[in-house]
Amino acid sequence: MVFGNMGNDCGTGVGFTRDPLSGEKELFAEYLLNAQGEDVVAGIRTPKILKPCKEN
Repeated sequence: MVFGNMGNDCGTGVGFTRDPLSGEKELFAEYLLNAQGEDVVAGIRTPKILKPCKEN
């Protein structure tokens, strides 16, 4: 993707295999709609948490 800030159907995010605060071994991801990558990591805006689906 070239631009993540071309409307609410575009966005950016970051994900980890461990929770960055607790270190717990679980998937953790945050995203922003209508934003560029640096907006997530710089703390310019408050990202939404992406919760993984539970396996059956």
